[in-house]
Amino acid sequence: MDMYDRIQRQPARRQHITPGAAVLAAFGFLVAATCVGMLVYAARYQLRYRRFINDFSASLAASNKISLRMTWQDEDVPITTDQASRLCRRITTAGAGKVQKAVPDGDECQLVFGDGASLTMWQVDIPEKNAANPTGTFIRYADADGRIYQYDTDQLLFTEIAAILALP
Repeated sequence: MDMYDRIQRQPARRQHITPGAAVLAAFGFLVAATCVGMLVYAARYQLRYRRFINDFSASLAASNKISLRMTWQDEDVPITTDQASRLCRRITTAGAGKVQKAVPDGDECQLVFGDGASLTMWQVDIPEKNAANPTGTFIRYADADGRIYQYDTDQLLFTEIAAILALP
């Protein structure tokens, strides 16, 4: 007699999924999908900001060799690469802001880099209750390929930009 002959074979039972188990599984899947979606969104947002900073820095580096222009209230204002470098460091220090779709009205300060990119800044009111400052800066960067990154931030006051760029 073989060892396996002693084992009694029982008919396979069909397992039934209870409604509570099905709801619990669906809820678990929904929570997991939501968490993954939020992580992907946050990573995409951060990667987009990093690409903006890298492109902005590359435009600034290219302007050292080619050209750099600034306009303020429809007038050309002289600017040095040192001023533009300090502005780049200050924008980087301020960090990512709230991405916006519409461009504000009002006076703008625009830097045009030698590679065809441009950086435009406006002073704006920040309506959020938890904002560090009631006013801030709206930043719009368009790279040489036409990609646009625009956001507002309460971590960078327009008066700081005016001081760095020595605006009249």
